[in-house]
Amino acid sequence: MKVLVKNRRGMAIPIVLLFCFCTLIYAGTVIYLRKEVKQENVINVNFLQANFLAQSAVQHALLKFRLLPQEAYDAGVVQQGFCPFWGIQPGTETTGPNKTGVAMDIFRSDCNTTWKSWDSSLTGISNAEWKYEIASLQVISAFTDASAREMVQTVQITAVGSVRDDRGGRGWRHEEMKKTIEIRRKF
Repeated sequence: MKVLVKNRRGMAIPIVLLFCFCTLIYAGTVIYLRKEVKQENVINVNFLQANFLAQSAVQHALLKFRLLPQEAYDAGVVQQGFCPFWGIQPGTETTGPNKTGVAMDIFRSDCNTTWKSWDSSLTGISNAEWKYEIASLQVISAFTDASAREMVQTVQITAVGSVRDDRGGRGWRHEEMKKTIEIRRKF
């Protein structure tokens, strides 16, 4: 009995070509996805850097409030329009007639990275690439706590951290952070 065998001599080339085509598609997909993931990772790193710089600005301001509580309170009183020698007396209006933000602007003026530049030879990071600043210090409320014999101000700190990344034409990344604190002064 004679068995008929099909001729399979021409099947190897199409199978190899199909395998090579599928491998090239897989490799192209992996390279494309890797590039996209790398871009997202760089963006996330820039976000974290800017966020931590904004947190640094808040910590800088908190340190200044802790070291100079009298000056901070007086600047807040002037921002509300009252005399710093009298402060805010119980039963008065929430703002005075001479409202100005100049004293608070002077108080926050050195809470940034441009005030005192760091030595970039130690870190490899220049002031032109990373920076933070206190954008505003705003007294949002002020009252007198008669039971504790304290005058209290609630101050909102707004800080901005910025990172520059020129790769891919991204430029500056800015992150803003707000923190609310209380300043107390005995009377």
